Amino acid sequence: MRLQTIPLLLNLNIKMGWRALLACVGGYLSTVCFTSVLTDLLTYQLPHAQAIFLASFVGIFFFVLFFLASFALKRAWVLLVVLVLFYLLSLVMCHA
Repeated sequence: MRLQTIPLLLNLNIKMGWRALLACVGGYLSTVCFTSVLTDLLTYQLPHAQAIFLASFVGIFFFVLFFLASFALKRAWVLLVVLVLFYLLSLVMCHA
């Protein structure tokens, strides 16, 4: 391995590490917000226990999609925008 490629590999590893951290932590936080909003919306149509079960089941798929999208998208700031939007939506739904 040439000496010039080592800083490039370290730079790539740091970028992938930050992206993986964003995928896990951001995915968890946005899934919590998404699930709470979905539970609030589903309680109008379904009994409370069924609304919680359905929201958590859909939340698992949402987390998987968020995790895959965090590596598929070229710009990580798009995921931060999604996270902030779900957080603001959950604040509005919880205080309404």
